[in-house]
Amino acid sequence: MVIDIGIAYHENVDHALEFFGDELRRFATDDDWTSLVMEEPVVLGVQELGDSSVTIRGYLKVAPDQRWTARRELFRRIKNRFDADSIEIPLPQRTVHVANPEELRS
Repeated sequence: MVIDIGIAYHENVDHALEFFGDELRRFATDDDWTSLVMEEPVVLGVQELGDSSVTIRGYLKVAPDQRWTARRELFRRIKNRFDADSIEIPLPQRTVHVANPEELRS
């Protein structure tokens, strides 16, 4: 199961990766979920520098028939952890520049 999470550009990437990895490990050792986990989780690092966010990636091998259930729970935990630690998961943003009508006539 590949887990991609976008964080805001102003966030400290190393800090976010630390908390991300911690949540992956907590999930993998949680008594309610450990039976589904087949391998130790891996934090792969920065996956992409996107338009609105820096994408960090992790990997966790789980029982195939439970991957969607596990994925939803892991996303819930990561969102709560990032909220608690004030790590921003950004919304897409665009900057719009409006041309001066006088410039268009030249």
